[in-house]
Amino acid sequence: MTITVVTKIKTVSPVFILSPPMMLEKITSICYVSYHIRNKKKNQLKIQKTFWEMLENLT
Repeated sequence: MTITVVTKIKTVSPVFILSPPMMLEKITSICYVSYHIRNKKKNQLKIQKTFWEMLENLT
């Protein structure tokens, strides 16, 4: 399963092969939120930072 988050800053394409469903659900939720508010520039850095922190916590 590949989840791609595209922002004006950079593109993140983590690939998860044997991830537990809960982990995928959390990541999908983060991606969904990021996608829907990515056009608000003031939130963009905050979203990107949060996303990376979550990925670091999961790995």
